[in-house]
Amino acid sequence: MRRYLYDVPKGASVIYVSVDEGLLTHGGIFTYTDDGNSFTENSPHNFTRVELSDIQITSMDVNVADGSIYFFDLTSRCIYRLHSEKVETVHSGISSSYYTSIAYDWVSRNMYWTDGFFNWIAVQPVNTMDRSMYRVLIQNDIEKPSALAVDSKAGYMFWFDISTSGYRIERAMLDGTSRIPIIVKNLIRVWDIEIDTSERRLYWTEVGRNAIESSLYDGTDRRIIYKELGIQFRSIAVDTDHVCTTVHETPLWTCIVKSTGAISLIRKSEFLFTQPVAIAISKAELRPSLTNGCLTLGCEHFCVNLQSIGKCLCKEGYTLNTDGIHCTENHPLYHKAIVVSSTTKICMLSFRTATNHSDPLRCVSNLVQGGQFLTVDASNKLIFYVDTTSNFIKEYNLITDKIRQITPAETVSGIAFDWTDGNLYWLESARGKVKYVTIARTAARDLVDTDSPPSHLTMDPLTRTLFWVEGTSGFEMSIVAMPIVTKEKSVILTQPLPAYIKDIFFDVSSDRLYFIQSDRLSNVARNGSDIEHLYKGLQSVEKMIVYKRYAFWSTSTSAVLFSTALQQLSPQRTYLTSGLGKITGLAVYDEAIQRPTRGPCFHFNGGCEQICLTGISGSAVCDCSYGLTLQSDGKSCGSVPQTTNFLLLTDVSHNRLVQISTIDAQITVLDINTVGRALDALYDPISSFVFWSNVGEDSIMTSALNGTNSGTVHTTAGDGKYPTALAMDHSNGNLYYSVSSDASQGSIGVLKPSQGLFRTLVGGLGYVNGIVLYPSKGLMFYTNADDNNTFSSIIRVSMDGSSPNVIADLEPDDFITNIAIDYTTDRLYWSSMGDGIQSSSLSGSKREELTTYTSRIRSIAIAGGFLYFTSDRRDKVIKMNLQTGEEVRFMTDKAELGLLHNIFVFPGQVQPVNSVCAVNNGGCSTFCLPIALTSTSNCACQDGTYLKPDDPFTCQGVTRCPSGVTNGKLNDACTRNAAEVCTLQCNSGYANSLVSNNIRCGQNGQWDANLGLACQHDVPSTDTPTQQLTVTYISAGLAALVIIVIAVVAIVCIVSRRRQSSPRPSPRSEPNVYYSHQQNPQQNPCIIASGMYQEEGLFPAKPGTGFPADIPTPPYSVRPDPVYDTIAPAPPYEEPNISHHPSLRSQTSVVSVQSENSDYLTLIRQGNNI
Repeated sequence: MRRYLYDVPKGASVIYVSVDEGLLTHGGIFTYTDDGNSFTENSPHNFTRVELSDIQITSMDVNVADGSIYFFDLTSRCIYRLHSEKVETVHSGISSSYYTSIAYDWVSRNMYWTDGFFNWIAVQPVNTMDRSMYRVLIQNDIEKPSALAVDSKAGYMFWFDISTSGYRIERAMLDGTSRIPIIVKNLIRVWDIEIDTSERRLYWTEVGRNAIESSLYDGTDRRIIYKELGIQFRSIAVDTDHVCTTVHETPLWTCIVKSTGAISLIRKSEFLFTQPVAIAISKAELRPSLTNGCLTLGCEHFCVNLQSIGKCLCKEGYTLNTDGIHCTENHPLYHKAIVVSSTTKICMLSFRTATNHSDPLRCVSNLVQGGQFLTVDASNKLIFYVDTTSNFIKEYNLITDKIRQITPAETVSGIAFDWTDGNLYWLESARGKVKYVTIARTAARDLVDTDSPPSHLTMDPLTRTLFWVEGTSGFEMSIVAMPIVTKEKSVILTQPLPAYIKDIFFDVSSDRLYFIQSDRLSNVARNGSDIEHLYKGLQSVEKMIVYKRYAFWSTSTSAVLFSTALQQLSPQRTYLTSGLGKITGLAVYDEAIQRPTRGPCFHFNGGCEQICLTGISGSAVCDCSYGLTLQSDGKSCGSVPQTTNFLLLTDVSHNRLVQISTIDAQITVLDINTVGRALDALYDPISSFVFWSNVGEDSIMTSALNGTNSGTVHTTAGDGKYPTALAMDHSNGNLYYSVSSDASQGSIGVLKPSQGLFRTLVGGLGYVNGIVLYPSKGLMFYTNADDNNTFSSIIRVSMDGSSPNVIADLEPDDFITNIAIDYTTDRLYWSSMGDGIQSSSLSGSKREELTTYTSRIRSIAIAGGFLYFTSDRRDKVIKMNLQTGEEVRFMTDKAELGLLHNIFVFPGQVQPVNSVCAVNNGGCSTFCLPIALTSTSNCACQDGTYLKPDDPFTCQGVTRCPSGVTNGKLNDACTRNAAEVCTLQCNSGYANSLVSNNIRCGQNGQWDANLGLACQHDVPSTDTPTQQLTVTYISAGLAALVIIVIAVVAIVCIVSRRRQSSPRPSPRSEPNVYYSHQQNPQQNPCIIASGMYQEEGLFPAKPGTGFPADIPTPPYSVRPDPVYDTIAPAPPYEEPNISHHPSLRSQTSVVSVQSENSDYLTLIRQGNNI
């Protein structure tokens, strides 16, 4: 006998699972029953199925009092009740949003739901026959509510909101009051929420974090129940000891133990041609004994139970009287509606018309004349329109049913109402004016003149900005914006001819301007930027408005109103009745939209960089995401990076790089905005930069730890190819990387981060999850697996990609996730999803398995005799002693962390460098690649380039400077490429005679200094300290005497010259002459003789800048008197260091510096030790 949903044994546990229609099956609901014990693989489960055709159930809840099922059908946009083989409609007119979620309060017998397109949370009694008996509870400062749950005992409801000011889980009382956010950090996409009333805990599925999570009702004590990379949990149900869940795009449902995260049950055999969607549990223990405070209250409409205290609510369009029981109607038309007009009527359509719900058209009883254009004041229940027969703007009062003349107006081409100040604005096309009137005064005034005939007026009252169209159809047309306060007009968008802007509408909910150009619906930001084209093919459009996430428009050819969900773009038609005729005006009527202000976070996120919350005072309160701290300005977020003793991890759930101190497990999130979806990362202590693979951008990126100097160093080529693993050879700074791909198109390459040059070493690979290097032995190890997990191997090759050898294979359906080397024991370690952590010798022999209580190991790293590893199952890094094999207490679980994909430790074990490549890059112009066995290296070039036939060290097209230095050498990192700055080091007993240790390789392949003469004999002084001091005193005395003699001679010369000069008064008879060091020395023999001229090319570059050495000076110029310069004081006299070499010019140089009071340069003599 077929069993139905109501045939459930008393005391049994029941699981309800909905399924979508499959290829060969109808949709429906499965019912699983057992003997009331916990759900396990071995417990008996009888199941029945009720088939429901043409449905798509996306949310479901159960009445634990009688076992009836409530579900939301996305196809019909209705909530239904299924009980005793009967399907009954509970509510219709919900939007077609995947964000819609339902929750049933079994005490007060009310149904709650979220609406992701209308952006609100509403409630309705389930037993009413009045389909208008519902009320919107929360509609302000909410954007995409979803994942709804209610606790009938505590009187709470919980939901998830995708808000532009920060994703959050919020809580409120069941009447919508006492609303607070309880979790605002580390949320990505909560799909479903359920509650455990006995524990007072929330449980939810997190699609973005691949997890099932839990917290207390106030958001504290957050925990991860279960997580697994790649698994997107969907619907969730809570038992006393278990949580049960369905999985996106997976034909199964499963139950997991709350306390341990162990999987206790998987059901999948009955889902061969369909997939489970929603899940719910009914059990006697889940129905606590409660007092229903609504039973004796006698509410006129309906009641909600707030912690055993009843409270009456009125349906939409009604206000609760002071007696707290009865309700009064606001006006006879709709409370949330689309206002439409013809030349003789003004009517309203319920907002539910957009969902294909058949609410009737309601019209005002008073006939209008010549009705054209509409705008409303919803707070005061007023509708404004233009009477084209009398050329008056008129007002219709919904409460009094009276029409009043406001002001005369001619050739009106658009009207708009500012509900913040009570002003009505309109356009007069014939006169080219924008005019306004204060409704309370009815005295019209001119606001501004337009440059061409205006039309289609709309406004944003929150910023008091008007928008209108200028130009003529068929020619160039523009959209103009003007703040009312400044009256400064600006064209924000221009459509070239032939332009046909049919209508415009500013939507305050989305803060965007919508317009129809020809047959296309588009929107832009208020400044005209960020244009989005939404829908094409709109024919003969005449009027257009936007309400919530729906667009409505009419045509010039029929009495038909069209609507479309802006997210789905599936237009539908609404045929108007009551003989309305052609539509002449459209407007939105919703008092909730016409609020004088928005929440403090609505505009520009309240000034906050990340999370914006509304404080107790109503002002914006800024907060930061996990791992970052609020800065002193109270708005921006940042972090202070750890510089040593840290783990570097990629958090793929939240697109961030995380540091964890190896000393105290302190967590820091690096303040890098360009991380993207990072899979692997490493830190280079030489450059102090971090590198990571960004699979979202198919690139390898870099940045300083503090987030500065970020950029891309390499981008992979080809569809479906993306970088994964990274490893650095500290011999020369080469970065090894893998490119993963299906169809055996993956590879391993090497690149020079400073130049972006890359070379492919190994091809024909699949998915590479790890690379590790042993430069002193010339070895590289990497993993390789195919997309079907039919094989997973570790391959050992030379670091130039030659001599591959498979040293380890895993069983099918398992794959290696990461590898590491213990350089102290020469053992290779690897982690895998199934076998945990294993190790072997470098040849693959002597394999051992480490015992760990954690499964699904994701990444490993070794440092200081410890192995650090992460797991898909854990929310922390685990530390293990390699000698004892025991886990060491290191850090506690952090639910705020996402999936930690890869781990790098600094400082780790010292990587043994390759002795050849570590010195001058092995003499190679581009790549020095260590080779296995011989412990030597090969020079190599970037892809597409080869070594010169006559030079095995230099790539074609590379200009290099000579390597030889007489009596000295170049620094190890010097490659001698053009424009490179290298450091010169003289041998023992020799001193550098140049002014700097830095030399530059020119584009011509020559150094900017003579390296044959750079290192001179260093002749040490044999004098005693006393003798040296005596010599110093004598030298100083002689120097002073010389200065006195020079001064006397100079005075005599000056006096003599003054006597010979003309009597013209002047402070200086000779102009000041300034020379640059590039000038011909023959023109300035006196300057050469005094040692103040420097030969071209001997100016050293600034250390590490990489810029040309020449310091720019002004050209030869003469300054007329009078000019007064500030001359820098002369340096103290030093006894010259005389060497037996041909030239002394190398010991002096000329440096041009700018004086304080002059735009010109002053020459200062420098010695070789400056």
